[in-house]
This record gives sequence, C-alpha cells and structure tokens, in this order.
Amino acid sequence: MKPPRATNELSALAPFVPGLPGFSHADLFAPAGLARLQAAFVAELKHAAPGTAARYLALLERGNPTREEESWCISAVGLVFETFCARLFGADAALDALSQRALYFEILFEVRRDFVKRRAQKKHKDTVPPNATELDALALRLARELGGPCTGEHVELAFARMVKKLLAAEAAQATDASGAAATDALVQKLAALLTVPAESALATALDSMERFAAHRAHERGAFADWACLTLQHPVDHAALVPLVRPDAAMPNLFEGPLETRRDRPGFDLTDRRRSPAQVAAEIDTCIYCHERKLDSCSLGLHDKDGATKKNPLGISLDGCPLDEHISEAHRFQQAGSSLAALAAIMVNNPMCPGTGHRICNDCMKLDMGISGRKRN
Repeated sequence: MKPPRATNELSALAPFVPGLPGFSHADLFAPAGLARLQAAFVAELKHAAPGTAARYLALLERGNPTREEESWCISAVGLVFETFCARLFGADAALDALSQRALYFEILFEVRRDFVKRRAQKKHKDTVPPNATELDALALRLARELGGPCTGEHVELAFARMVKKLLAAEAAQATDASGAAATDALVQKLAALLTVPAESALATALDSMERFAAHRAHERGAFADWACLTLQHPVDHAALVPLVRPDAAMPNLFEGPLETRRDRPGFDLTDRRRSPAQVAAEIDTCIYCHERKLDSCSLGLHDKDGATKKNPLGISLDGCPLDEHISEAHRFQQAGSSLAALAAIMVNNPMCPGTGHRICNDCMKLDMGISGRKRN
C-alpha cells in the first residue's frame, strides 16, 4: 500500500480552476455554487436542444420520474451533459481521445462480427489446423505488411485492418470487372508474401486467415488478449468452475487449471484487469435492450405473468439491485462517450466506485441466464 502523500506535497499541486467562466473550485462544494452550475447547464441544454430542455425541466419540476422517463432523460441529455462536464473539468482532449479509440475498436468488432463469427466460425469451427503455428506467424506477418501498424499500437488493430483490406478486395473482384485492376497491387504483394500464383493469392490469404481466426477464437494461446477473437461461449451451469483432476486414481482430488491460476501475495488484487479493447469487446455484445423496454440486466428476467425467472441452479434472475441503467451506459461507452456512460450509471448508483463485481454480480447472472452463453 502506498503511504499517503504528505501535506506539503498536496499543497504543491496546482489549484483546480473550472473551465467555465465565473466559477471557482469552491463553488463545486457549495449549494449556491451548484445551483448556479445547474442553471448554466440548463442554459446550454436550451441552446443545444430546446425541445429536450423543456421536457427535462418539466420532469425536474414534477419529480419522481418513471423508469422509462429516466431512460429517455439519460439518452437525450447525456451527450450535452458530457460536453458541459468536459469543459468544466478541462477534459475535452481526453474525451476526444476516447472517441477516437472507440472508432479504432469498432474496426476490431466489425472484423469479429463479419469475419470471425459469420465466416471463419461457420467454415472451420472445431477444426484444429495441422499448421497452427505457421498460421499464427502468417497472421502476424500479413498484419505487419498490409495492416499499416502504427508505433505503439497493438498488432491486433493492424490484423483487423489487413482483414478488411482482403475482404474489400474480394468484394471488388466479385462485383465489378474493374475491381481486379483496383486490387492488383494488393494481389501482387500477397502473391510475393505467400509465394503462390497471383490468381490464387487473395483466396489463399483469406482461407488462411479464416483458419487462423476460427482456431484462435477457441484455442487462444498467445492471442488471449485479442478482442476480435473473443467470442461468447456456452455455459454449463453444472460445471461453472473448470476443474482439473491430476490423479485418475483419486477422482476426488481436483484443482483449478494452471493457466488461470493466480497466486495471492499478501492482500493485493489478483485478478488481471482487462485492457480497454477487451472491456469494449464485452460492451459490444450488448443488445441495448432498453430501447425495447427489455433491459433485463437491470430489471431482471420475468415470465409472462411477471414472476422472476430462475437459472438452472435455482438462482433468481433479479437484475441489478440498484436498477442501474446498464444498457444506456453501454450505448454511450460503445461510442466512446465515457462521461455520459458514467453519468448513466450514477443516476441510480452515485457510489459506483465502491461497487462492482466484488460486491455484486447479479447482472452477470442475467448475461448467462438469458442466452446460456457467457462472455469471455
């Protein structure tokens, strides 16, 4: 544990100056200052969306909004609120970076959806290629040669760009005679990299990448952190915890898989945190069911008569005990609007930094309870 910073160290920090004229740091802790801040936000909302502002103010005046009205308010006001807060706290550049990162992530998930799931999995599911190691090396080589990797970025992004190039070339050749000429440079480069005739280079590259993706979506190995290969998988409620029985003569002796074992030195956290891409990969699987008033992660799963459903273990699928607006938050975060996503959660859970999967995982039970499939 790090020792607390000394008082003189804290006093050496530059004082925070709000980005809105006429406000001071002290205003954020005073009722009168917060009232002026609220008025400034309402003025900005009226300027940006007069109709939304009128409905928002009517809800504030009436009080006790319904769940649907809360959802509307979050969705309609969230982005204006984010822009307002970003200017207040000087976070515009950081938010722009998050929005740009979301665009990069969308490339990964487009490849996961259109290439890995709908193409590679359908053709080569449960197939173990005899040349898996060679396919791994080829995938990385094509990513470097054709994906335009940038300094400091994960090679997975270059792989996704490379796959999109191959798919675009295939579509161009199939739909129009001029496509062959337009993709000739790519085909010639593929032929040289694969040492195959130009006529078969594109098909060979796509087939190899399909086999690579289908295999590594299940046997992750060195590609365990690749979000574009992260797929949902079936859940066996009778074997939620993977076990290894090292001695056949002692069937009651079991242990956890070595590859997922985490040593506990002292009282530090042992779970390895997900990368931003892996977190975004989980959010990308959300179906945003609040738009159909079916946000089961928040409200639970119910029969037609309103009774709460149970999973095969007899556990009630009640949803979030705090009624967090999970689907709305996912919608914002998927687009890179992290402040709006945080605000959506804090509507019903203002102490969210103190909660999470160590306190409650009811929403995760719903994730498994709805489709019988689990996110990696």
